[in-house]
Amino acid sequence: MKPYILISILLTSLLLSISCKKEALITKHTVIGRLLESSSNPIPVKNYKISLHQNSSSWLLGSVSGVYTENKTDDLGNFNFHYSEALHTGFAFGNTSLMYIEGMDSLQYTQVKSRLYGITPNIDTNLNDLYLYKNINQLAIKVQFNSALNAGDTLKLIVSYFDSSISKYLIGPFSAGVTLLANTITNYKTSQFNLKPNQYNTTLSLYRPNYNGSNFYNNFQNIAIPSGDESYREISIAYP
Repeated sequence: MKPYILISILLTSLLLSISCKKEALITKHTVIGRLLESSSNPIPVKNYKISLHQNSSSWLLGSVSGVYTENKTDDLGNFNFHYSEALHTGFAFGNTSLMYIEGMDSLQYTQVKSRLYGITPNIDTNLNDLYLYKNINQLAIKVQFNSALNAGDTLKLIVSYFDSSISKYLIGPFSAGVTLLANTITNYKTSQFNLKPNQYNTTLSLYRPNYNGSNFYNNFQNIAIPSGDESYREISIAYP
């Protein structure tokens, strides 16, 4: 038998032996913690439906499943997820993608779409106290005009707010060098939290539509905000 045929047979046999789905690692792990409303109002979020996610991944010669499981917080806000490590096919071993927890409850906190990112997989993890959202009593949004905006020209300023957004139109003229207090939002909340840098994220977008509605100019920014409720914070975006 020719050597390359023998090698081909051996590789095929190996692939067949591991290509059917089986548990690469059958170890069970837990993710526990306690969910509170916010740092300035740390009441337990009771009976709140949440889910634990890990994205699947595909390789050239195999794939690894992800994780999805649901749970509810108890009367003290505690949660406890149990999951098994990923299943694999082919030459794919283990899933190291970071996990996240997502709020799913449609009855409580109906506007809140919380996501808690950056959970290390395949180890038992105690997340301790987490918050459903961060509250800022007054969020001041400023626009810095690096170039002039002519009379009658319009900019649209958008700030994310949970799964929705808050918009404000700015109508020129504005001179170059001006910094404008464009909007002040009372009791602003954000619920996109990254565990690794211990910070929340929100987005700002400033765009200038042209006559047919498409974007003539667009500036989109992902803004990092430290954890913990605040009485006042300023964030800014530049034009152009």
